[in-house]
Amino acid sequence: MSSSGNLIQPIYGNSPFLQNKFSSFRFMKRFLVVFFLSLITAACCLPSYGKTYYLKDRNFYADGKSNDYDAFRKLAEEVNSRGRGKIVFEKNKTYYVEVPETNNERSTSLPQDDVTILGFRNCKKLDIDMNGATIVVGPNHRMEYCIFVLFNCSGFKLHNGNLVGDAIGHDYSKVTRNGKIVDCSHEWGYGMTLRGSQGSVYNMNVSYMTGDGIYTGSIKYQDSVYHSRLNIHDCKVSHCRRNGITIASSEGITIDNVNIHHIGTYDGIQGTNPQTGIDIEYEDGVYDTGDIHIIDCNFADCTRRGISTSNSTPPTPLHFYLKRSSFTRADVLLNNMKQGESKNVSECVFNQSCLMAGDAFVQNCQFNLGKHITYISKSHFKDCEFNGIPVSEKSTDKGCAFAGFSLDQTTFEGCSFNNIQGNSTGNVVYQGFSGYIYPLNVEFINCTFQNTSFCRGGSDKKSQFVFKNCTLEPGCTIVNLDSEEVSFSGCSLYDVNSYVTQGGHFNFIDCDIHQTDNNVKNPLILYGTHKMKNCTVVNEIDIPADAKKRGIKSYKIDIIK
Repeated sequence: MSSSGNLIQPIYGNSPFLQNKFSSFRFMKRFLVVFFLSLITAACCLPSYGKTYYLKDRNFYADGKSNDYDAFRKLAEEVNSRGRGKIVFEKNKTYYVEVPETNNERSTSLPQDDVTILGFRNCKKLDIDMNGATIVVGPNHRMEYCIFVLFNCSGFKLHNGNLVGDAIGHDYSKVTRNGKIVDCSHEWGYGMTLRGSQGSVYNMNVSYMTGDGIYTGSIKYQDSVYHSRLNIHDCKVSHCRRNGITIASSEGITIDNVNIHHIGTYDGIQGTNPQTGIDIEYEDGVYDTGDIHIIDCNFADCTRRGISTSNSTPPTPLHFYLKRSSFTRADVLLNNMKQGESKNVSECVFNQSCLMAGDAFVQNCQFNLGKHITYISKSHFKDCEFNGIPVSEKSTDKGCAFAGFSLDQTTFEGCSFNNIQGNSTGNVVYQGFSGYIYPLNVEFINCTFQNTSFCRGGSDKKSQFVFKNCTLEPGCTIVNLDSEEVSFSGCSLYDVNSYVTQGGHFNFIDCDIHQTDNNVKNPLILYGTHKMKNCTVVNEIDIPADAKKRGIKSYKIDIIK
């Protein structure tokens, strides 16, 4: 009888040869299992782009002067037949294309087929690596063309290239359209049209398009709806006649680290409206209301605006975020973006650029306004800095001013204002905060003011200024041309000027009022009708000579405790 240890001896007995042979078999079995599992894992993890198309191995001239139109069209046709693929351009080469001419233009919801250079439809995986190469469109007379069209493509990537249009050499003369000779804006020459697609565009430079650098959005096409969701980052768009980027409605788009400049009429190019860096046209899509994120972008020299909501009709993005971006001579118009849940603008710098926000929350932004009028309405500005340019009394310039065009409330909280003033000699109504021609209802909370002026009254719909816990430093002016009051609570006012004929009322509660500078021409405590409660008044001034000439011999400040 065997021992208990012998009961579990392997079936191959005690033979050393058989034991070694079976051990080797077990090792090989384990090796093969691990090997095949690794192959399966690797296959699952690799992008399934399918075939790779190297342009250097195909019939492209890539010499910057010979027409590669036919070669691009053939390439796109082959990729579309497979529904996926990876395209690799020859490194740093220049591809020249001439779109065919026509005797009769037509307009479609997608660019016409014959002027689409690389058109991809219904692709599930597509990686286009331009590898530093450039596509240049030759001068033409077509009212539209497009270098890249991606329609109903998911999981695509377009990157590392340059697209150059013919905005300078284009023939903008009349075209034959639907059998008739007509004027044409020629505004539909696009670098890329991304409609009803999901994917990303990065490291692309797009310039000199007769229309838009990039046109995006969801679309209804032949009774079907195609939704868009995109990420555009690390790109440059410049010298396009219409827009840098157009966003029709989408399920969401993020634009980050994009530099957009010289859009519209610049450098010998005559632009066509909207002439905007990013134009939001959600009403042109399929009523998607996806969020828009614009982050770390730079806008400069856009003829009409840096960012614009082109119209007030719904839909609009549910949430709009503009963050850490700069604007130089590129205004921002968001007023028409209605019915969204939130509009947020934060950590941005505006140089000689207006922000017409409209029902937005604006935080930690800097405004270097220059000499022009900025329109504001129904927004909350928090911890922002506003800087204008001083205006001399002899200047005919209207100066730097804020004007309202809506009765909705605007709040400034924790903000600072410097040199926000109009030209008081040219016309008294043109003050820094100009609530005379346009109604302007503003509340200031914990704000500081230097060389800033205010005017209210004169309009059928009255303006209103309310100051809470604010500090008005020397150089400030309050002009009240109406009987209704301007109110201050918990404020400190130092040598504030007024207007000689104003008859308005001022209500001060828990304020400190210091009038110590004899050079103040029209001290606030002398002109107007004042009500004061629990205030401290430091009055060290004499009556100004101009006031004495008008018969003013003394004045008295009554403080109600």
